[in-house]
Amino acid sequence: MSDVVLLRNAPEGPLKEVLELPDMLIKLSVLPNRGDLSHLFGLAREIACGMGLTLAVPTFQRKLEKQNGLVSIQTDGCLVYVGMLLENLKVEESPWWLKLELMRFGQRCINNVVDLTNYFLFNYGQPMHAFDFDTLTDHCIVVRQAKPGEKLVLLNNEEVTLDEDCMVIADAVKPVGVAGVMGGRDASVSSQTKRVLLEVAAFAPSFVAMSSRKLGVRTDASMLYERGVAPFGQVDMALLFADFVEQMGCAQATALWFAGEERRYRLVDYNPQRIVKLSSVKDQDLAHMIAIKQWEVITEEENKKIRIPAYRWDITRSEDLVDELVKFVGYDLIPSLPLMDYVPFREKESITKENKLREASSLYFQEVFMVSLISDKDVQNISAHMGIDAKNVLAVDNPVSRELAYLRPNLLISLIRAALLNQNRFHDDVHLFETGSVFTKVSKDASISEVEERRHIAYLSKGLYWENALDKDLWSYREFKGALENIFERCNLTLEWENALVSWAESQFSGIIKYEGREVGQVGMLKPSLLKAYDLKGPVFAAELDLDVLPLITGREPVFPLKFPQSWRDLSVVMPMQVPVSELAKLFEGEPLVKDWKVVDLYRGEKLTSGEKSVTVRVWLGAEDHTVSSEEVDQVVERVLGRLTEAGWHLRT
Repeated sequence: MSDVVLLRNAPEGPLKEVLELPDMLIKLSVLPNRGDLSHLFGLAREIACGMGLTLAVPTFQRKLEKQNGLVSIQTDGCLVYVGMLLENLKVEESPWWLKLELMRFGQRCINNVVDLTNYFLFNYGQPMHAFDFDTLTDHCIVVRQAKPGEKLVLLNNEEVTLDEDCMVIADAVKPVGVAGVMGGRDASVSSQTKRVLLEVAAFAPSFVAMSSRKLGVRTDASMLYERGVAPFGQVDMALLFADFVEQMGCAQATALWFAGEERRYRLVDYNPQRIVKLSSVKDQDLAHMIAIKQWEVITEEENKKIRIPAYRWDITRSEDLVDELVKFVGYDLIPSLPLMDYVPFREKESITKENKLREASSLYFQEVFMVSLISDKDVQNISAHMGIDAKNVLAVDNPVSRELAYLRPNLLISLIRAALLNQNRFHDDVHLFETGSVFTKVSKDASISEVEERRHIAYLSKGLYWENALDKDLWSYREFKGALENIFERCNLTLEWENALVSWAESQFSGIIKYEGREVGQVGMLKPSLLKAYDLKGPVFAAELDLDVLPLITGREPVFPLKFPQSWRDLSVVMPMQVPVSELAKLFEGEPLVKDWKVVDLYRGEKLTSGEKSVTVRVWLGAEDHTVSSEEVDQVVERVLGRLTEAGWHLRT
């Protein structure tokens, strides 16, 4: 019987009535975009709106003048910060009614101060935190980003190392809590605490989410902040809290400090005709919803706007109003429309072009899909080694991480990061390609610039060109170009290759790719400074082309093998070093018997004069209706040698 407690003078009746236990508990699943429904007051507000009832707004009696000076906000992640001083604190066990309220939410009771902050979290959707005021150096609060290497012991006794991605609450010297996530142990409330600084704040969701993910710590407060806490009403919540503690006789509120800027409303474009058309409801239904929700329509010049309360983080554009209206009226009351006629799917020509190139590229390369965002370091390297002005690289508003803070201006930087990732995992032989979007600023005039998005395809190769090959079988610049030529040939693209300086490539191994005289891409071997910047082992070959400039890809005409035997001849042509090998194609123009030719050897050595190279090409000759004779072959070779002499070249002896 040791576990049974007998209550003297207890009234008779069911236990749940004697102990005032709840009759039933209802569990609700709230979508992440509706943070305003994550607490009882928000649910009551929504129910009152839907049923046309009057919402009982909590009132408070305590009055305190707002002061400045104690709180300093040094980050965009803090919208509003209210600090209220509670003196003559008595830290003790919570009263029964408060314990019962927290039991309904499945919360563990700690003491009257902490329990009351949790009560406000679940009832009013306002996270609060209590700091021991006497532990704060210089009795001040600074909301800022953490400094690299700062350490903090959290309330769960876990020590964490902070960096610039973490937003912290600090005193004059050190962090005392992670903003919106969890407080620090050294500034926590204990039985010896006599003065408390109560934090009532509104933090930007992205900043709290960043800190929470960075530290791997998730709390009820952080989840609510990530869903959105309206940046107004914090002063009212603090004064209501003061009423509670004074009625409980455990503290007196003596001062209140305010920092930040309250934002009660958000303006959203309002086009009633479009909203009604998209939702298929009546005009009066839209007007009724706006009246019930007490939203205000205003006119700015010729445009209409609607004031949306700041706690509705999910309504940011006109389409969100359509969704809200349909939910208000009821999906079951939306009239059904006849099914649309079947429209055959037609793939965009640009997508067809990309798909054919991707299919051909997979013959030599593996496709990767990289994030379109790059880091500060990438921007610095692009500016230093790729000839792209950092001012033309687009920065992202409110980036999730400093590693994902900018939009890439080319695909090559993404492939370099992919190659480095493979190298760090001991995969040195990689042959990658990617199709994707690149983003740059395009200046219209001295003061206006526009954002341009284009589709590119890029290739990168390093290491051996087949599995288990020998060291001598490393990719060379010639073989890399040959692979690209084969890919474009399969896509029936006739491109021109021209030796030229490329900002990110070695001068001896670089060039531009042209189509009908217009530059469409670049090719080359990455220069040592770029490899060093990423600690990437070389040699590395890369190319990038602008897909928007390339023509539409048509299928290749089928080529059938000749029925009659072919003949071949090898010609070793001595030509200037700077002349590209592709110029040899001019020797065979207008010769119907020449079916194909390819380079089989390249020589540079002592037997040649300075600035010369010897290129050996193998030429196949044949006819569709007969076997070519030696006389026919000799005549073709004689004409080829004539063109060779006209070009100023000669055969190697």
